[in-house]
Amino acid sequence: MLVAALTVGALVAVAPAAGSSASAETAGSTISGTIMLRDGTGGLARPAHLSELSANRDGVETALTLVNSDGSYILSGLTSGSYVLHVRSADARYFDEYYSDGSDAYDLPDATIVVLGPDEQLAGLDIELSDVKQFSSTPAPVLSGSPQVGQTLTSSVPSWSPTGAALNYQWKRSGTDMTGATSANYAIVAADLGHTLTLTVTGALDGYVAASQTSAATAAVSGVWAQTPAPSISGSAHVGQTLTATPGPWSPAATFSYQWKRAGAVISNATSSTYTLTTADFGKTLTVTVSGSTSNYATASATSAATAAVQGVFTMATAPTVSGTATVGSTLTAAAGVWSPTASFGYQWLRAGAAISGATASTYKPTDADVGKAISVTVTARAAGYVSAAKTSAATAAVQGLFTTAPTPTISGTTAVGQTLKAATGTWSPAATLSYQWKRSGAVIPGAIASTYRLATADLGKTLTVTTTASKLGYVSASKTSAATAAVLNVFAAAPTPTISGGTVPGQTLKATTGTWSPSATLGYQWLRSGAKITGATKSSYVLTSADLGKTLSLVVTGTKSGYLAVAKTSAATATVAMVFASAPAPTINGVPQAGNTLTASAGSWSPAPALAYQWKRSGMAIAGATGNRYVLKPTDADGVITVTVTAQKANFVTVSKTSAATKAVLGVKYANCDALNQAYPHGVAKPGVRYDKVSGVDKPFKGTPFFSAAVYALNPARDGDKDGIACER
Repeated sequence: MLVAALTVGALVAVAPAAGSSASAETAGSTISGTIMLRDGTGGLARPAHLSELSANRDGVETALTLVNSDGSYILSGLTSGSYVLHVRSADARYFDEYYSDGSDAYDLPDATIVVLGPDEQLAGLDIELSDVKQFSSTPAPVLSGSPQVGQTLTSSVPSWSPTGAALNYQWKRSGTDMTGATSANYAIVAADLGHTLTLTVTGALDGYVAASQTSAATAAVSGVWAQTPAPSISGSAHVGQTLTATPGPWSPAATFSYQWKRAGAVISNATSSTYTLTTADFGKTLTVTVSGSTSNYATASATSAATAAVQGVFTMATAPTVSGTATVGSTLTAAAGVWSPTASFGYQWLRAGAAISGATASTYKPTDADVGKAISVTVTARAAGYVSAAKTSAATAAVQGLFTTAPTPTISGTTAVGQTLKAATGTWSPAATLSYQWKRSGAVIPGAIASTYRLATADLGKTLTVTTTASKLGYVSASKTSAATAAVLNVFAAAPTPTISGGTVPGQTLKATTGTWSPSATLGYQWLRSGAKITGATKSSYVLTSADLGKTLSLVVTGTKSGYLAVAKTSAATATVAMVFASAPAPTINGVPQAGNTLTASAGSWSPAPALAYQWKRSGMAIAGATGNRYVLKPTDADGVITVTVTAQKANFVTVSKTSAATKAVLGVKYANCDALNQAYPHGVAKPGVRYDKVSGVDKPFKGTPFFSAAVYALNPARDGDKDGIACER
């Protein structure tokens, strides 16, 4: 549809109506008429108020014109078609209207479509404009409700005049529209905190100018405390003690003030977080009220639970005293001291400050457990309505005792120069700290105060004793001296370990080399068979017998000299005594050394017959699993030489291994195609020295690991299609 627009004192525009199309003939049609005010005065605004607009055939305005000062208009140069006429008033006192041959048309669907023929001059299309009406009464909305987060504000709008207006709502936060807040009521959210809220109501009624009214603003929105926990009180409810209030975790964080109360009554000037109890509080309970405040929140208060009734304190309390001797078995007596007011007393005896179980009378007898400890007593006074109080006496001297067990020490170790003697003290009762003093033939040895003593040349020919002294806090020190040792002997300056020479076959002779002892000594010999003495074998040589088969031999040489400590030295053991094979030939290999062929080992004739084991080797390296007397050559043996080692074993005989001569280099196989070659060599065969696989003339890393063999490659050159030195590569 095309719309024709007529503007009072401005422009008249014409456009084709929907569903029609303008004629392509030469434009020559006109539409004319008069724009009148409803009261018939015909007064119009000046055209100078307007701007020129161009014609448009895209469904908006295709022809525009100015209304003459007498209200007449003419739209010329129109094509044939259907049009709708629209008057747009430049004067706010009048509504925009469409041409209609019936009642007033304020909206497009109510307009009358004007059909215009070719070169037709259509006149008399007059339009009367209705003047705009104003509401006579538009009272502002009234808000009710508490301006607090989480609360809901409701609105009431007094009657507008005339009635029947449609009302729209818009809530505002500090004067700014809130998106979506367009109902008569509004639930206050956290974003409103600290802001004022207003409501603007807009009324609309046909024939009337829309009007808006805004409510009075609320007070700034305040928050709601999420947590206002009751405070807690810590401290002892005793006269003279200080109580401390802890507010607890308020949310949001707050600034706190305090008010202490005595039995519910406010205590004057008690407004800090702590309060020191006075005699006025005696027998009363205390509470504290904490008030929290913060910006945009109403002050809130919480009160603690009450304390217990405040107790009094003794005004006089002298320390008790202890009389008696601090020894095991004697009696100690406590005097409670002077207390005010009068009190009843309880007693607790202490050992080095720790309570002694069951010791709660006014007297106490020290026991062995008290030895070395100081004794004191704590007196506790009690009176109704008063805090129990305790006083502790000065400590006695440490309780003393005697050792009930004091054993004589003993000395262990070899009494020879250079050897170490060790003192064994036995078990003292009670356990004690022990000190030592070694003596040489009764004379103190300076510095010899450890539990061990290394004998020196000064001790030669002397006897040694050790004195142990036991000490323990609260006990009388005690000393005990050991029995004397034998006279201290000298030691050989050199006592070499003997060595054994000779074969390890029955019938052969083993000989001892003793080395040089210093000073010279008388030497004794004892041969050992696998560590056990051989009866009668006490000379410097020994002839091996069949009884020695399977055993090792060693020799103990003992040196003795007057005034010297006898010393025994044992040689290293020989190899195991065993027979030797009379015949131990090297094996031979039969067969053609080519991949796929079988090689056979011939062990030869051993004497006596042993158990034989085989190990095939490729170029000197053992081939895993190749331990039979036959070996099938693998493709990977190519270029290598093969040997076989035969190992002979027999009870009481020396195990012997013999290795064959090497075969010639193992020959490869010529393969009919790559499938056959790859069965033997999955990644192909390369000439030694080839480093890259050429792919389309470009060097590439190997795919897998080809087998490097000049001999195998030489047999299969036809398999190297790209001539890169690798046959049948992957």
